[in-house]
Formats: sequence, C-alpha cells, structure tokens
Amino acid sequence: MVDAQATEGPKTLRNSALEAVRRSTFMPVLSNGKPVAASGYIVYNFVPNQ
Repeated sequence: MVDAQATEGPKTLRNSALEAVRRSTFMPVLSNGKPVAASGYIVYNFVPNQ
C-alpha cells in the first residue's frame, strides 16, 4: 500500500478506518508475474460494543 484515504463515513471513525487499513496486509496485483500498481476501495463496518 502506498496511500490510503478515508473518504466517507462519520469523521469520528475515519482515523480508525485508516489505522485498520495500515495494519492490513495485501497481496500484490500481478501482470505477467510482476507486481503492478492498482487501486481499489475497502469498506469497514464499525459496530458498537454490545
């Protein structure tokens, strides 16, 4: 991952979403067996503790 942005959702949860994506690991996208740049969206659903 090179860059991450929280673009939607409550502002109070955006930092938590960014922290979650920074802690995640991703497999590289490959083209002809070599890593290439790619972009995408990840949706996090936060649920309050019961």
